[in-house]
Amino acid sequence: MKSHSTRSLAQRVALLVLAACVAQAAFVLSLTGCLPAGATIASDTQTSPPAKFGTVKKGSPAPDFRFTTTDNSTSSLSAYQGKVVLLNLWASWCGPCVREMPDIERLRQDFPDLVVLAANVGDSPADAEKFIQNNDYGFMWTIDKTGDIAQAYPSDGIPYTVIIDKQGNVHEIFLGSPPDAYGTYRKSLSQLM
Repeated sequence: MKSHSTRSLAQRVALLVLAACVAQAAFVLSLTGCLPAGATIASDTQTSPPAKFGTVKKGSPAPDFRFTTTDNSTSSLSAYQGKVVLLNLWASWCGPCVREMPDIERLRQDFPDLVVLAANVGDSPADAEKFIQNNDYGFMWTIDKTGDIAQAYPSDGIPYTVIIDKQGNVHEIFLGSPPDAYGTYRKSLSQLM
């Protein structure tokens, strides 16, 4: 009988330790972004992901793509050459994506000539549209139903934000949500506006 209760106690302790590890991992993920292992996090000192993230590089031409907005108008990224564009890849289930949206909206209001294109890359169209309808942001919204935007801007996680200058070149790349998203993005945008 004593052996059974000892084993039972050991199993309970092991389960508690496992639960604590899972809770800690979830907490860390909620602070850093929706990033898999090995991805870097945006900060003031490290804003460009490593080369393994694909062909999108700071200073290079921004890859063009066509898109349809949620109000059914069609366009392309290149149509906004001559304007500064903040391209944000996001999903409604990504806590850091959702948390930085008020900061991006504030930037949109601070910089009236800024084009904000919020591209949903991680939800079903129904879930993305529900989120968009329930949130009053003045972004240009698109849902990447074909995966073309995610292919043009490959990354190891979201939010993935690319600031594109008036000439159509990548000015900054942010993987994850910076601790001070408003201040970090504003600093980058101020160099271009």
